[in-house]
Amino acid sequence: MNIHIKRYHYSPWGVDGECYINGTKFCDTVEHPTSYRPMGEYEITKRLFSRYFQRGNGPMKSVRGEISVGVYQLSGLVLQAAEMHRKLYQRVHAALKRGEKVTLIIG
Repeated sequence: MNIHIKRYHYSPWGVDGECYINGTKFCDTVEHPTSYRPMGEYEITKRLFSRYFQRGNGPMKSVRGEISVGVYQLSGLVLQAAEMHRKLYQRVHAALKRGEKVTLIIG
């Protein structure tokens, strides 16, 4: 499974982007405006999921570059974050149970 984060807008309120799973749009994303993860590829495990994704409507509590997922509302804000986080976790967990490698690609 590939989770691809495509960033498209940098502002003082956050880094807005979109999350694609295996090429299909899943949801919107927001990251902290100054402490976001570098572009690259990261392997996701069940134990490391929360290191990369957090529940929350905005990025200001993100201190290690976690990504908030949800439905874009305005720059730096996503809604339905808890629901989208749960759905993403379920998909990642199911893929890992099937023995799939899960890769986060930020670019």
